[in-house]
Amino acid sequence: MSIICGTHGLNRRFVMTAGNNDENLPTRRHEEPTVLARTPGTLTTPEQLAEQHQRFLAAATTDNTRRTYRSAIRHFLAWGGVLLCDEAALIRYLLSFAEVLNPRTLALRLTALSQWHRYQGFPDPTASATVGKTLRGIERVNGRPRQKAKALVLEDLERIVVHLNTLDGLATLRDSALLQVGYFGAFRRSELVTLEMQYLE
Repeated sequence: MSIICGTHGLNRRFVMTAGNNDENLPTRRHEEPTVLARTPGTLTTPEQLAEQHQRFLAAATTDNTRRTYRSAIRHFLAWGGVLLCDEAALIRYLLSFAEVLNPRTLALRLTALSQWHRYQGFPDPTASATVGKTLRGIERVNGRPRQKAKALVLEDLERIVVHLNTLDGLATLRDSALLQVGYFGAFRRSELVTLEMQYLE
């Protein structure tokens, strides 16, 4: 069917065929405008939202936890591990330190590696059932609580120092100094053996 339309003196011919309807006509695509999030009294841009998100993510983890995780990652890399890592590498890592590190320390190292992979958007290799079972086995074999040594009391320290002062030689002076520094500074044995003269000057 033909329809003749006049527009400002011009004749235009439109042809419609049987069965034509509005559903068959092309529709114009409308671009949706970017909607910015609004909060009371503010207009937040996508850049501001991203900055705010990063700030909240950083606040979710304490500085101490971040330092602990970084130390764990460095230990894994120093051992020879790489990021990304897989199940096989984690099992070798656990076996390498099963007799050296406390099982709780190993569990913390795995947590740090897990957080790194998840935060970067990668699959978490620590979620492997085999990795988890290996760690549980290490905990059962090597995780038995050790008998704590009895703490040195001040009266005993005084008696020891008095006795050392009656002896001659540099070794006794060294021993007396180490005992007193360790006691009053609450140092571990591993920390005491690393002390050097320059630290006391």
